[in-house]
Amino acid sequence: MDENHFDHHPATTKHEHDIDVDENLLATKRTTLTEKKHTELPQGSKLKSAKEAGESNWNLTGHVIFETQENKEEEYFLKITTGTLGKAMFAGEFASMTALHSSIPKHVPRPLSWGAFVTGDRYFQLYTFHHFVKDRRPSISSLILVAASLHSAPSSLSPMGKFGFEITTYNGNLPQDNIWTEKWEEFYESGMRRMIDLDAKARGESKELKRLEGDFFEKVVPRLLRPLEDTKKGRSVKPILLHGDLWVGNASVEEKDRANKEGNCILFDSSAFYGHNKYIPYFRECCIETMKKIVEQFPNGYEE
Repeated sequence: MDENHFDHHPATTKHEHDIDVDENLLATKRTTLTEKKHTELPQGSKLKSAKEAGESNWNLTGHVIFETQENKEEEYFLKITTGTLGKAMFAGEFASMTALHSSIPKHVPRPLSWGAFVTGDRYFQLYTFHHFVKDRRPSISSLILVAASLHSAPSSLSPMGKFGFEITTYNGNLPQDNIWTEKWEEFYESGMRRMIDLDAKARGESKELKRLEGDFFEKVVPRLLRPLEDTKKGRSVKPILLHGDLWVGNASVEEKDRANKEGNCILFDSSAFYGHNKYIPYFRECCIETMKKIVEQFPNGYEE
């Protein structure tokens, strides 16, 4: 990880130029790097245009249009990255989006393929294209409903009955510890230790954090999470498929639903895993004001 990650988060870049693509992307049927998926471009289709589109922090994004044998246009969303880290990030994201699409296909673009370009150390992902309402994010209520649909879908149950995921996923460029575990407490603790280690490598060891770390893992985590899986009292936590980085910045409303007050919410940029259905890795900007109001109701703090 870049030692300056926490101080220099990449700025959002707007993409507006043509994109050079090669035969690997244009192939109508070929095995991807995962050897599990194939592109599903219309047979005999020809590339009409490939232009940069949208904004992103980590990758190049684009809008690709193919013309079919019936002279119809088919649109696709393209993501491009470079390097070893980018390749690993794309592998995790594609696996995440594939899992989510299997559970809630109405709310997730269909993953078609990911792989390497012929030239350069470049990698791509290809999805169905959705037209979004510009500068409009889904409401919190609609986002929660989609999350509930994901968490309640039968296909969202962990196939192994364990917590974790089949591959390493990334929040930004930070690798998540998705090792399979039997207990939610074990999985949560492993992930938090990974984040603390990454923080220490990036900014140096914090004496204050080191002091709090012992109590957090030895007292706080067991006290809050262990009772959730107290089998003697009939309690358990079912590992459910989670988006992994769910907030309004990773969701949009489809253009065709502009007139609808809520609109169809589309999720993207997942870093999935199977975990507790109420897990939120961190609060985003949309939650800060709400949390401030809640904290203000308890001016004197609390007593144990």
